[in-house]
Amino acid sequence: MKKTLLISISFFMIIISTFGQANQYKNLWQKVEDFEKKSLPKSAAHQVDNILKRAIEDKNSPQMIKALIHQGKYEIAIDAENDMGVFDNLNAMLASAQSDVEKAVIHSMLSSLYKQYYESNLHHIGQRTDLYDHVPRDMKEWTKSIYINKIVEHALASLAPQAVLEDALVEEFEPIVVLGNDARQFYPSMFDFLALRALETLRDYGQDLSMVLDKAHIDRAKLFAPNEQFAALEIDAEAFPQLAILSVYQKMIRSLEARRLHQSTVLVALSRLDYVAQLHSAHKEHGLALLQELYEKWKDDGMSIEIVDAMCNFYEYADADIPRLQPTTLEAKGNENIAKMYALLNKTIAKFPKHKRVGILKNRLNNIVQAQFTINSHRAFAPDEVKSFDIQYRNVELLRAKLYKLDDPIIFYSGGYKSKEKIRKQFVKEIDIPLKWEEPYLFYNDSFVVDVTTPGAYRLELDMDKEMSNSRA
Repeated sequence: MKKTLLISISFFMIIISTFGQANQYKNLWQKVEDFEKKSLPKSAAHQVDNILKRAIEDKNSPQMIKALIHQGKYEIAIDAENDMGVFDNLNAMLASAQSDVEKAVIHSMLSSLYKQYYESNLHHIGQRTDLYDHVPRDMKEWTKSIYINKIVEHALASLAPQAVLEDALVEEFEPIVVLGNDARQFYPSMFDFLALRALETLRDYGQDLSMVLDKAHIDRAKLFAPNEQFAALEIDAEAFPQLAILSVYQKMIRSLEARRLHQSTVLVALSRLDYVAQLHSAHKEHGLALLQELYEKWKDDGMSIEIVDAMCNFYEYADADIPRLQPTTLEAKGNENIAKMYALLNKTIAKFPKHKRVGILKNRLNNIVQAQFTINSHRAFAPDEVKSFDIQYRNVELLRAKLYKLDDPIIFYSGGYKSKEKIRKQFVKEIDIPLKWEEPYLFYNDSFVVDVTTPGAYRLELDMDKEMSNSRA
């Protein structure tokens, strides 16, 4: 008699197959773990890819779910073009699936695979005449609109049994789920897991969001509204499948709010803002207001770190056509955006110095105050000409220059010295170049003169004497 292993997953039961098959999968997953221990992520990803294919062929839902969840760690791709049977297998599994969670996962898998096939064959698919009222049996004859409809149909179907999915916590899938992911804190349910997959799948498949919004008569500004207002926006994903991703964002906001996962709604708002940033003019006009609203609400919570990071992105790339980080004169007070960015970073780092995510803000701060300088001048001067050098610098108090006279200028300028060969030169003098500054995050322009009248070839070597503190005013 064959012994059957049963695993309870939330409120439903799934048959895993015989002990022998379970042991085979156990061995396959052991190989994945071995590759991980050896720091071989590509090999591990390939192994998980093989497990996923086998699970689909075996119609083994739990193992398929486990492999699917591992896609958060690896970039896994099933070669759908050369293995069209994967669609038949998944559709057969969908037809025979008993639990809502199992069906939802299969819908999610089908949505991502249809998108993968569509993107891989976009050149050929785009040349076909759209068939709005007829879907050929052979998917190789499908048109662009059919693929988009299929992608959206399965993505939304994966979220249809919302109540059941919300009750099915991802951590309850042990032993078929690897625990320990920080994302479980913010997205604990299978609904969250599948919604994130839907967002990833629907995020970009060549649609022109701006054009669709015009057809749907949706005001762009409303896409940048606070979560509560955005969630109440009427979006007809059936009439406009290209807007399905916005519908998914709405579902996530309402679900997370209902479960009192308020921190998670912040991450969803930031993700939404990142998506609609493609509406460049509207983003420039309305994006910062949403971030400021979030910041005021969460400024005393560690979640503000994520908001500040997004605000810095906005400040850094706003009006990218203007050279904001490099004022052309010493008297220029600099850019208001980078000043706000500098103050906001210092304030937030001081408030949450030991937070596990504060490092992203420290890196940003280091980037905008990193000491640097560049020197420009003529390569040759007449003996009686003023030897003036232009310098652009940031966060440097003093440059120390050493002037040398070259013994073999022809060899030097022709590149005749070998890489490790010492350049023959004679020390002439040392020059201190004090620099003016107001803020450590601004670039300044200045100049200095080297007083030398004896003809010859000279080399000027410069070093920063001191870097200012990030906190120095």
